[in-house]
Amino acid sequence: MSDSRRTFCIFHFAFLITERFIMERTEKSIEINAPLNVVFDLYSNFENFPKWMKHIKEVRRTGENYTRWTADAPLGINVEWEAETTALELNRRIAWQTVRGDVEMKGEVTFAASGSNKTSMHVALGYKPPAGHLGTLVAKLFGNDPEKEIDEELQRFKKLAERITARQSRQEASKKRSRLAKRQAA
Repeated sequence: MSDSRRTFCIFHFAFLITERFIMERTEKSIEINAPLNVVFDLYSNFENFPKWMKHIKEVRRTGENYTRWTADAPLGINVEWEAETTALELNRRIAWQTVRGDVEMKGEVTFAASGSNKTSMHVALGYKPPAGHLGTLVAKLFGNDPEKEIDEELQRFKKLAERITARQSRQEASKKRSRLAKRQAA
């Protein structure tokens, strides 16, 4: 075997190993002006994800710990995958991994109270996009930057959780005023 052929084979083998085992990885944190239980409840209801993740078209439960996801990908491609929830610790942690489909990923979100009616949320995500690292480059070329999109999705999630909290606060205040008015009328 010639030196150039040997070099090519070694490079190709290294590329295949890298594509098979190395995932893109990102970690993000966000502070949300909402109580821990509101944030956790919203995030743990996976069917809500299309409300704040613009590329997620649908999420549906397929079993006790399994969900089926459908999403838009770059270049108008649809991708689907099934995920297993590997940890669900009330008001603390959610972890998952894909078990089959077009996308490989695993992740974890942790939640912590950080003051009066505030929640700190930390997302750690490992993913292998469709078409691997080449897919990431093509996505960026067409204006889809996964890091930027995760930041935007977390901001949309924050706004949704804060709106829910504000609505609940208004409803609670209205109930208190109603009870007070009834007592004063009696």
